[in-house]
Amino acid sequence: MSVAEFIHLDSYVIPYRMPIVYFFLLILYIVKKESDRWLDIKWKKRKGEIYLVLWFVVTGVMFIIEWFTSGYYLVPGRLIETLIWIIVAYAGAMVSIIVHHLINSETVISLLKLYLKERQRSELITVKPVHRKEGVE
Repeated sequence: MSVAEFIHLDSYVIPYRMPIVYFFLLILYIVKKESDRWLDIKWKKRKGEIYLVLWFVVTGVMFIIEWFTSGYYLVPGRLIETLIWIIVAYAGAMVSIIVHHLINSETVISLLKLYLKERQRSELITVKPVHRKEGVE
């Protein structure tokens, strides 16, 4: 759609709400994929980053053409807006992946187990038995 608007194909213009609609569709996909990751449900490997990189390459080519044609061809503003929303969604997914790997890394798990073991041991040492007197409840 962006290319059609860029080359003035039939006076096509990207719909006003397209970037935000695309963002929410992408968020739905990311939430599903990340929730499955956290639940250890395996997905077939996909190279989503290739799509993202190609989108940026096409946008870069559009900017170069815009510059060489002195603005005859203009990069659609909705394309830039869509790319910003995609970057936000992609960054959120990357944060989720990093946190998931940190939580599941052996170092973090072993440190957590060590902390819990030490805490349990210290609680066992400091807890004093309670003696009840006969007839008092």
